Amino acid sequence: MRDVLLSRLGPEQEQHGRFGTVRRTTREYRQPKDTATVFDALDDHGIPRDWVLGVDQDKLEIVLAVTALDEDEVYDRDEQVYIQKTGVEEEEKYARLERLAERIEELDGDKREELREDLRDLEARLDEALSA
Repeated sequence: MRDVLLSRLGPEQEQHGRFGTVRRTTREYRQPKDTATVFDALDDHGIPRDWVLGVDQDKLEIVLAVTALDEDEVYDRDEQVYIQKTGVEEEEKYARLERLAERIEELDGDKREELREDLRDLEARLDEALSA
């Protein structure tokens, strides 16, 4: 479903449906470049290596905040685009579930029990998927 939604939504665009709203969002991850590259960048800017010895990311953040060092010189970036649920229509969701429950109760005994068993199986699969 992720790929379908990503293909339909532009940057920061939202899609509202019966049960809620989703938004296309971008998240960026940064990882320090290899140690030699980071030390070369520090040397180029006259920043003592011991300020970030061992390339501690917290120390590196402080150096970036107080010097002219550009983060592109010490970080590799990886951007990830994903779908984020931004709202849920609780009333609509519960109304639909209530209607389904009522319709199941209208069925004969064997059919009703068969559907209840299917729902229990589905709940177990959902629990398993969410706990993984």
